[in-house]
Amino acid sequence: MAVIRVLLVHDECLVRSVLAEWLRGESDLAVHDTSWRGAPGMMRSVRPDVCAADLECADSYGIPPLGELSRPGPDRARPRLLVLANANRPGLLKRAVEAGALGYVDKEGSPQNLLRGIRRVAEGERFVNDSLGFGFLKAAEMPLTRRELSVLSLAAEG
Repeated sequence: MAVIRVLLVHDECLVRSVLAEWLRGESDLAVHDTSWRGAPGMMRSVRPDVCAADLECADSYGIPPLGELSRPGPDRARPRLLVLANANRPGLLKRAVEAGALGYVDKEGSPQNLLRGIRRVAEGERFVNDSLGFGFLKAAEMPLTRRELSVLSLAAEG
């Protein structure tokens, strides 16, 4: 049985730690965890097969740097991206699609969905929770570009 290297990226330490510990109970997963700020360094050292990242980011812009998680490593291998998302954030879903995410797990769903998502994405298959369907429809309707969303976000913060 091949072991899947997973990097879990989440800014809330308690949530991240509990999720990582739970995932470590699976014999086919080697799990590392970090905040968004520590993710680039961990990506280089862990070289994960799957990067499971929460779309909520505590940086000053509130927009996760998903592009950093899908860059090829030194061996040219590109980690597969799975995101933890809410249907009520269509702009973030759109950014995840643009970053090439293969998996989309609803944060309101069952923890088993996260396991299924990690395993499917590790095999190069797409995984999408049905409950995120409405969010994807809204994301498709999003008329603003990435830059326009960034400017709007900065304007909202004053």
